[in-house]
Amino acid sequence: MLQFSNYAIKQALPTFLKNLEAIENWRSKLSTVEALGSMAYCAPKQISGFLPQIVKGLRDVLNDTHEKVHAAAIDAI
Repeated sequence: MLQFSNYAIKQALPTFLKNLEAIENWRSKLSTVEALGSMAYCAPKQISGFLPQIVKGLRDVLNDTHEKVHAAAIDAI
């Protein structure tokens, strides 16, 4: 994520959010949640516009039954 430009993060963020809802595999969901969490440090201005959608997506992931996904969502928030 550190190599993404601000523009790339702004373009990729909707895809990450859409995939977060559709992914069933816990490993893929874990990596998506971790990527969302690390984006906050890379481009806070670009993320601020998507903050309501990010929080909603992470809130839904908090109910995941897998322990690692749940822990990653807490860290990302």
